[in-house]
Amino acid sequence: MSDFKSMVDILEESKTKYPVFQHLVRDFEALPRCKGLSLNHFMLRPIQRIPQYRLFLERYLKYLPQETAEFQDASKALDIITQVNEQSNECLRRGDNFSKLLSIQNSIFGNFEIVKPGRVFLKEGELMKLSRKELQPRWFILFNDCLLCTTPVQRNLLIVHHELPLTGMKVSIPQQQEYQNEFSIISVQRSYTVAAR
Repeated sequence: MSDFKSMVDILEESKTKYPVFQHLVRDFEALPRCKGLSLNHFMLRPIQRIPQYRLFLERYLKYLPQETAEFQDASKALDIITQVNEQSNECLRRGDNFSKLLSIQNSIFGNFEIVKPGRVFLKEGELMKLSRKELQPRWFILFNDCLLCTTPVQRNLLIVHHELPLTGMKVSIPQQQEYQNEFSIISVQRSYTVAAR
């Protein structure tokens, strides 16, 4: 399940490389029993089935007397399905995180390593960096281990200015009401005062 994205990529690559295969896939998807759905949709079916089994077992248990052997068996089955569901969801989350890391990696101009073991994407967005002259737009990307300060240079391309480790980092918010959307990011390497829109 965690390999769903790579399976889809291989499928798309195979369709591009082998026109006959692409034709067969199109013929399959055109069959009435496919109801206009793509092959990618059918590849997701096993992942979608697990939560359905869990709901079925939960409903089923409501109507069984607790003292029966059947209730015990159904309870064990529900425990197993719940564990499988949690593992499936965790694999999907990791796959989504890896896809996001790759997407960010592809948007970085130059040689800057984004994909690292254990790194998790948390949030990203534009903040205005306060400088002596003017407000400068910066695109910040927050991971579980660092904060990247970048500048958009072209469409979908970013230049990394600083990678600030989260260890020892402090964020301070001014007490004055008129500076509500400003805050300071203070790290060992660099400090910024930024404003949200």
